[in-house]
Amino acid sequence: MRASFGVFQIPIAEEFGWLRSEFSLAIAIQNLAWGIGQPIFGAMAEKIGDRRAIIIGSVVYAVGLVLSANSVSPIEHQTYAWLVGFGIAGTGFGVILAVVGRASTAENRSMSLAIATAAGSAGQVFGAPVAEWLLGFLSWQATFLVFAGAIMAMKQRVFQQHRTVQDQQAQQQTPQQTQQQTQQSPTSGEIQANPSEDD
Repeated sequence: MRASFGVFQIPIAEEFGWLRSEFSLAIAIQNLAWGIGQPIFGAMAEKIGDRRAIIIGSVVYAVGLVLSANSVSPIEHQTYAWLVGFGIAGTGFGVILAVVGRASTAENRSMSLAIATAAGSAGQVFGAPVAEWLLGFLSWQATFLVFAGAIMAMKQRVFQQHRTVQDQQAQQQTPQQTQQQTQQSPTSGEIQANPSEDD
């Protein structure tokens, strides 16, 4: 979506009679918010966890698109661009790659990171043509809403896959590892025996 905003410049400008500079300012604000939001969401991911940070970023992104779809003035569009920019920061490589790295096994981590990075780059290549195709039979407002729904759907899919990987890793744990963990933890009898020994 981030790479396709230029496609919407002419439809929006023609519908409302805005100067192209007004739409360009909204895109500039969006990129500024994206840059400011990167360290904020990075710190947030360290504080509350990667998955929660991505959820927040996805919601902010989708809300920004929905509000932008209903904007009727340049100042509204430029204001909501802050939300879109922060949403892009919260769903960008900085947070996503951390989740992919932790969810992958040591043997497959490099390949998983490479695939995730390539997928993000592919999105930049195909985002604009897809937006152009949607604009062929939808209004720009409806296209914004389609992208908002796609963002939330992909977020849900990512976390379903993340839980599946975690379950597979848990099933691969050997009985010996489980036994070692059990031996390292004190039994309830030993815990109860300690106070009596002190007496």
